[in-house]
Amino acid sequence: MIACLLALPDALPKTSVADSNRIMHAAAQAVRLGSYHFLPFLPDSIVHASTMFVELASTPGLGDPSNYCPLEDWSLDAYETTLADQILYGFVLLHTARALDPDATLQQRAVRIPARYLDSVVPAELADRLARTISATREEYRREFSASGQTAAHIGWDHTPFELQPFLRGENGSLLLLSPRALQAWMTRGIYFRMMEAARGREDAGDTEDDRVERFTRFCGPLAERYVLNLAKRSYEVHESDPPARVSGEQPYLLNKSRAWSPDVAISQPPDLVLIEVYSGRIRREARVDPTPHEVHETLTKLLIGKLEKLQKRIAELFEGLFTPEGVCDVETVKVWPVLLLAGEGTALTPILWRWVEMFLPEGSFSDPRVGPPTVCSLDEFERLLVLIERGESLPKLLGSFHASDYSRLPLLNWIADTYTIEADEIAAYVEEQYTAITSRWRESLDALGAPAPRDLRCRPRGFGPRPPSVVQNPR
Repeated sequence: MIACLLALPDALPKTSVADSNRIMHAAAQAVRLGSYHFLPFLPDSIVHASTMFVELASTPGLGDPSNYCPLEDWSLDAYETTLADQILYGFVLLHTARALDPDATLQQRAVRIPARYLDSVVPAELADRLARTISATREEYRREFSASGQTAAHIGWDHTPFELQPFLRGENGSLLLLSPRALQAWMTRGIYFRMMEAARGREDAGDTEDDRVERFTRFCGPLAERYVLNLAKRSYEVHESDPPARVSGEQPYLLNKSRAWSPDVAISQPPDLVLIEVYSGRIRREARVDPTPHEVHETLTKLLIGKLEKLQKRIAELFEGLFTPEGVCDVETVKVWPVLLLAGEGTALTPILWRWVEMFLPEGSFSDPRVGPPTVCSLDEFERLLVLIERGESLPKLLGSFHASDYSRLPLLNWIADTYTIEADEIAAYVEEQYTAITSRWRESLDALGAPAPRDLRCRPRGFGPRPPSVVQNPR
């Protein structure tokens, strides 16, 4: 059904007015589907949140010092809990509600967690703070939903209050999980939005709310860039490619007497060069729910058009010899594969959405015969490509095969699912190593408190069931 709905706008007859409206509505739906339905596999999303917002955020010298944001301190001030605790106990509650049990029926998973349950896991004061942070009463939900809007679009699409507080808190303090996906979002991508809200109220972070939010988003960019760099480097260490590949980060160079930066990650495997631009931003709430044409265009410009245009400019400067990534001997003969990696939220790529993007890209973009077609992928999709790299595949050849297929204007995930078999517990080396380290720290923390760790912490990620299916199935 989803495949038919996404394909329908391309099949309808085209008229000047109807075609314009159709593209607009299709673009708005792509934004909605991307922000609501592209939630990564649970172990991956835990690693993304913990590595970026807890580990890398506390790494000295990462990014511009003037943009530094002490996220753990902000979390303690705003929510009285650390981010690390929020992720850990979100997982504990997810397990307790039987949301991770593949054998449990829907009714069996609707477990009402008793009041004071967390007292056996954490100190009572922390348990109270966690419960208030993660749950809401019926009246609190009513107020949140009323405040967000009463249009059909808001009623149908805006479930942000559930993602902010995924448990219903009863009068006696018991907790009922309303949506496993909402809880997963709360303990992963929800951290981004909670910390953005915390930044708004920090007078020490900037003169105005806009200044504070901008500082926070600038700080998050290098977190995602370093994560992707570490991720790619580790996969190429696991499997030495033939010919050898060099993975390097961004490098500064002079452009019109000013300082510029190369794309965030470069993977050189002569005669090919993969240039990756990482975008860590998220989609605004109103743009996800009931966007105006202006908001759709603004969102897609930030998410796709502007980033692809920037990537095209950097490639032109590469051929001018303004910078040379590690491992590249001759920029004139290299074959460049541009990749835009959406490390925040993805979008539902369809032919009609690509038409929208191409309408606004500068004429001649990516038309140089030395440049392959641009690839847009999510972080989850890129990690699956790295699983194939660790098997011995070549990234340039994978990208070339994808663009030669019938899937080239659809999400990369669909081509991977149709061409390769990747088991649920087969994840990129860096992700698995980070997951093991994170859960080991969790076990130590729970053991120190004398609390039993969920059995899911005692095994590899295979305990989480199958990976989510493709959003758009076989386009043929």
